[in-house]
Amino acid sequence: MLSTKMILNDLNKIFSHTNSVLIDQNKNAINCHFNRHTKIIFEDGTTITQITALCLADEVKDLRVKHIISIDSISYQITKIERKNQYTKRLYLKQIS
Repeated sequence: MLSTKMILNDLNKIFSHTNSVLIDQNKNAINCHFNRHTKIIFEDGTTITQITALCLADEVKDLRVKHIISIDSISYQITKIERKNQYTKRLYLKQIS
């Protein structure tokens, strides 16, 4: 069985090499996997794409729905936060013009 410490160490290494840095309201820099075209599939088979950021759960524990963050100097509002597993969370985002 894998230890939690080993899993977190591996995830920290992966997220340290991700494609974007999220800046929260307190100006904290958080590594994330940013995706402008995450495919969402509904039960009836319809699909849409949405802007999302996958982050380590511990690093975004203070973020809430409606908080404003920025990625690549573009502002986004968090519309939904989903726990993917015990280590990561997916933030659903709406670009603010």
